Amino acid sequence: MPIATVIAIIGQAWARDADGNLRELSVGDILQEGETLVTADNARVELDFGDNTGPTVISGAQQIVMAPELAAGQEVAAEDASVQDAGLEALLTAIDQGSGDLLEGLDATAAGGDAGAGGPGDGHDFVRLVRIVENLDPLTFQFGQTSLDEPTFIEGQTEEVPVEEEPVDGQPSIDINISSQPIVLITGDVDTIEGAGSDSTSFTVGFQVDSSDYGSDGAGSITWQYSLGLVSGGPNGVDSGLTSGDDTIYLHDIDGTIVGSTEQTTAIVNDGNTVFTIDVDAGGVVTLTQLQPIDHDLSTSGDF
Repeated sequence: MPIATVIAIIGQAWARDADGNLRELSVGDILQEGETLVTADNARVELDFGDNTGPTVISGAQQIVMAPELAAGQEVAAEDASVQDAGLEALLTAIDQGSGDLLEGLDATAAGGDAGAGGPGDGHDFVRLVRIVENLDPLTFQFGQTSLDEPTFIEGQTEEVPVEEEPVDGQPSIDINISSQPIVLITGDVDTIEGAGSDSTSFTVGFQVDSSDYGSDGAGSITWQYSLGLVSGGPNGVDSGLTSGDDTIYLHDIDGTIVGSTEQTTAIVNDGNTVFTIDVDAGGVVTLTQLQPIDHDLSTSGDF
């Protein structure tokens, strides 16, 4: 007799018959009377017993016997739905009288063999739960609306607690004067014959604060940060207007250092094609390092 249908399965599950044979279950398979549903660890099986109560979920590592009482429409006998045990009746009577030893009227427990077995198949004859199904009609439940009582205020002395207002931070402002005087760094081609030439000077002399306003929340401080970049954020590989050995020197911004190289592609700039570098430290000191000669006009026609 069909008992239940598998409507969903996660992991593995099997049906074991009375002879111990296993068949792996899939969605749509039917569990027959007398078979045992066996689920693997972490498995999940949903069964439909055809009783319009929704799916029954069986978790992993379970063994569920498909008893005939589980079939849809199967009436549950009164003796199966109640406690039928003389020992329990004696126990309830002793409790009701409230005197004597509660265990005195019960059979002693045997030791060894089948001691503790309450009936055939090592089951318990104390209580047998066949099935519990109860359909609830939501229309039969009515819930009244309740309201809270109005709050009661006790008239008495009150004390106002002052609230501290947080200061409003006004918009700070600062006016900076940038000097029009050029910053001059001098190196010589002769220095590149046996190594490199370099010159440094402070960048800070070109910037002065004319006025500042820290806002309505009080005095503050000014922190300077210095960095170098190409004019107007121009792209790498821009022509510098200089040459070295008649090769054009292109400018590149590489990690904040301005590099003059005879290569226009930034990816292939290296020490061998770098003519000069310009960088600035956190204190505003600018350093020019010349590594290769730079072409100049003749001394009689201009700067060199």
